[in-house]
Amino acid sequence: MAHHPKCDKFQDDTIQIKNTQLCIGCFVAIPMFFITLTVGVFSHLFPNLSIKTLRITSGILTSGYLIGKIPFKIHKIVKIVKIVSKGMVGTGGAFLVGVLWHFPFSPFGRFLLVFVILEFAFLGHGILRAISIYRTCNKCPFHFEWKRCPGMNEITSQLDKGF
Repeated sequence: MAHHPKCDKFQDDTIQIKNTQLCIGCFVAIPMFFITLTVGVFSHLFPNLSIKTLRITSGILTSGYLIGKIPFKIHKIVKIVKIVSKGMVGTGGAFLVGVLWHFPFSPFGRFLLVFVILEFAFLGHGILRAISIYRTCNKCPFHFEWKRCPGMNEITSQLDKGF
């Protein structure tokens, strides 16, 4: 269920629960986003907070992304920091939706605004992640030869035979 290569260089990006490997970002940030959004809407938290409070909270929480980039030497600390930072990003994203929902547009216009802003955020994250993977794999002795790479072997063999 993780979309990361099974390689030591990417072990800090995944957690293992029993025999299943999960992406920390997807497994933590996305549920935190939807939980916070649901609680924020149904508890009337987002509509009752000022736009300034929502902006500040969103900014602080989404800056958790940077915390996850701090290099640590101890493997367990790296995983804990990444889990916390992804939780902050997911929660901050929900607060960002709260900010955008205050804009004076029709409900469809606000939905479209939220969709476009979140798509740009995902695009930016995807570009940064692709650059990071490129740099990591570029240093590897297999140098993008996916058929020979033990970390990508399972993924490429699955692609070759089809899903």
